[in-house]
Amino acid sequence: MSLKVKQWREQKGIKTPQIFNLPANPVETGIAKGMKGSGGNHGGTSSGVSIRLQILNALKLHRIKRMAVFFNPREQQSLVFKKTLTEVGKEMDFEVVPLRSPPVSQTLEYNLNKLLKKEVDVDSVYLPADSFLISHAPLIAAQLIKTRLVSVGANRNFVQAGITIGTLPSYYKLGRLAAQVVDRHQKGEKISDIPVMTDENPQLLLNMTTVKKLALKIPDELLKASIIVN
Repeated sequence: MSLKVKQWREQKGIKTPQIFNLPANPVETGIAKGMKGSGGNHGGTSSGVSIRLQILNALKLHRIKRMAVFFNPREQQSLVFKKTLTEVGKEMDFEVVPLRSPPVSQTLEYNLNKLLKKEVDVDSVYLPADSFLISHAPLIAAQLIKTRLVSVGANRNFVQAGITIGTLPSYYKLGRLAAQVVDRHQKGEKISDIPVMTDENPQLLLNMTTVKKLALKIPDELLKASIIVN
């Protein structure tokens, strides 16, 4: 956009619509007023996949009784994940054990060491789509493999790094859906009224290297439905 056009739009009070992509919880974190429409001069997609579905798929691989969850109290999205997982745990009869990991690497390593030394009594670990945790995915995955705990990741980077299983959206699909939001707006729809788009058929990813190291038995049904990551 040229400077003259930009100045003209500003003089007329015309604001350029914004497109957001990939937030897992756009409503809970205040990005959008609702999934049926953002309510503002913006629209886009969400990478969110139901935690209930994520856990249901994980249960096909491993029985869960006590699940640890890493969370960052400084990130609203991380807190939403912890709250929702706790609710799912009550519904599915397993206990959630929170492990506070703010953006200080020593604290993260401290929690990982507690799991490695069996100071925390859990049989599985859940990793929310938190930017700090994602940035440490290789370290976390390597340490969790040593603990021999089944791990569930809410971001593709986790599974690619070695986390056991994840039910995740296709970024390719989300990119196309974001383009659809732009197209619908350009054809006359108010961007505030366009629903937040999601991948309605998320992919089930299994890290086969980790599965073998943990000596897990994969049901045929789960194997056929999965995308294998090595």
